[in-house]
Order: sequence, then C-alpha cells, then structure tokens
Amino acid sequence: MRPQVVPLLASLLVLPVSCGSADDGSSGTPTTPPPPETLGTAWEAESVSPLALSSPCPSFSCLATTDPSLVRSADGDLLLYFSAGGIREEGDGSHAVWGPTIGRARRADGQETFVLDPVDRPVVDAAPVGAWDRHVETVSVFADPATSRYRMVYMGYEARPGDPNYVDGGPTTYQGTALGQMTSSDPEGKVWQRNPEPIYRPAPDAWDGLFITGASVVIGPDGVWRLYYSGAGTTVGIGLLTSNDGGDTWQPHHAPVLERDLGGWDQAVLEPTVRYFGGQFWMWYSGYEEPLGDATRIAIGLATSADGVTWQRHPGNPVLGPGAAGSWNDMRVLSSDVLVDADGSLLMAAYGCSLAGLCDDGDARIGLFRSR
Repeated sequence: MRPQVVPLLASLLVLPVSCGSADDGSSGTPTTPPPPETLGTAWEAESVSPLALSSPCPSFSCLATTDPSLVRSADGDLLLYFSAGGIREEGDGSHAVWGPTIGRARRADGQETFVLDPVDRPVVDAAPVGAWDRHVETVSVFADPATSRYRMVYMGYEARPGDPNYVDGGPTTYQGTALGQMTSSDPEGKVWQRNPEPIYRPAPDAWDGLFITGASVVIGPDGVWRLYYSGAGTTVGIGLLTSNDGGDTWQPHHAPVLERDLGGWDQAVLEPTVRYFGGQFWMWYSGYEEPLGDATRIAIGLATSADGVTWQRHPGNPVLGPGAAGSWNDMRVLSSDVLVDADGSLLMAAYGCSLAGLCDDGDARIGLFRSR
C-alpha cells in the first residue's frame, strides 16, 4: 500500500512469501510442539532497519519503498519485493513520475545488507496504457510447490486519461482495482509474465466493491490455496479467495472473514499476511482508529484461526506499534509480510513513516522485525 492508499480508504470508511508449512499431524508423524507464547506477539527491530532501498532521484525508488514481500530463494538468500515510487529522466532532459513499480532486493545468506537486484530498474514496470493492470502494487511473492518458479499476486488498476486526477505513470486515484497473478519465467524471480485477466474483480455493489488490495497467499494442510486481501465497499474487512487447482482458478468467500471493530483500536483493517504453522493459521494485519488524519497512528495486530475462516483477535493487540518518539516509524508501521524461518523464528518486513515526515515522499521506508 503506497502512502496515498490510506487517505483513500479513509474516504471509503465514511460508511502478501514463502508458503507456510502444513502440519496437522494427519501423516502419522509427531506434530510440531506448540510455539512459545511470545512467537508472533513480541517483535524486535533488526539493527539494519530501516533498509536502504532508495537512491537519489532520478531513480525508480527514490520517493517511496513500501508494501514488502519476503521469500527465501533456493540457495538460502532472502529476497524482498516491494512497491516503489520514483522519478524518471526523459530523453529531452525533463522528469516524470515513475511508478508505482515493483522493486526487488537480495540479502545473501549470512549477510545483513540488502542490495537492489536489479539496481537500476524495477522487476515489474507499468503495463501499456489501457491494460486493466496498468499499475501494480502490494504484491505477495511465494514459491509454487509444483514448479521451480515463483508466483506473484497483486493489486492492479488503471487510471484513465481524462480523469482530473490522472497523471500518466503516477495516478492519485484508483479505477477498477482487481487482483492479478503473475508467474516468473526464470528461476530467479526477475522476469515476470502477466496473466491477461484478473483473478478476481468484485461486483460494484459487493462488500468489497469499491477497493481491494494487499493480497497474501497461504497453502493450508488440506492443500487448499487461500488468498486473503483487504477490501472496502458496503463494509471494510479482510476477504478470502480459495483455489483447489493450484491457483489457476479462485472462488470468493461470500463475506469478509475478519471485519473491522468499530469499538476497538482497529476500526479499519487492511493489508493482511497469513501463514500456517503450529497447527493453525496466523494473520497479521494493519489497523487504526478512525477518523484517519495526517498524523493517525497505524499498528499491526494478530488473529489466529483453526480453519482459515473463523478468526480470533489476540487479546494483546496490537502486537507491533509505531516506534519510539523520533524514530523513523514513530507514526505508522503497516503492510507487514511474515516469513517462517527454518529455526522456528519469524521474520517480519513492514513499512513505516514518521511524525516528522508525515509519510510524504521519501519518508516511507521498510524495516525488519524478528519474533522468537
């Protein structure tokens, strides 16, 4: 979610990695012991936060780096995909908005520093004018267990010329948001092939008919692929699509599986990431109290579920809030993605911004957090 998305959701409210492991004990092998109580609820920022993913303008990521997605490569390196906004230098020497695009960074196994890969360009750029997914944001990247390739689910939309808020390459409004899917045509996850049509576009009068974003895919112990996303329409909540054919076709659930709590800290909910481990589904999601203003704090909560449909909020929510006064994320931390590491710990990537910068250009940055 780019910084501009939160104000958009506010106007609507006047009314995500590698797949989690499947372990339910049905194979006859011992079940995984229950995780420690602090796992997923107590988070410590890594010392490298925020990550240095931008370079001076003009570049594709000089204005914003948001909406992270984590995945482990086959050789153990950590790959980070993210939404980016920047400035492009045109042939005549002028400059234009570049984005939103999808960048990629790599951290070699055993290292602390991420390096843009590729350095000078996004891995997914804007599509031609007229494409339903002219613009792409809020991706979730995961390894397809049936192939040697990566999959990417994303929010796509087209801003049309003639709209008074339209800027080619950098729209400030969203037209016809839908969820799409790409497959990498290389084992590195650098070259991506778009599907010609979205995998899901809500009906205009549906609960999520005004806006959808923030997809996250998890494969459960039953082999069903579950795609969670945030939506706004007649209500605001977290929606669900399911697939029984390896992600080729998707069926929507009839209602949100997690709705906002009008009496709680999460009067708006958005940007879920869902994993399966320890015998249950885990969902981390962003939330805030309405009304949304320029300095509204946004935090991350946790909910768990036995079946992926009925969810219980954690009593200690939010489990990760903005940082200490004066820090890079002392106003907001949101749009998390969580990786279940081999040692049983959790690695979260999320982006944040500060009260000093108010999420303006260059203020939105990504950090890493660890839970054990």
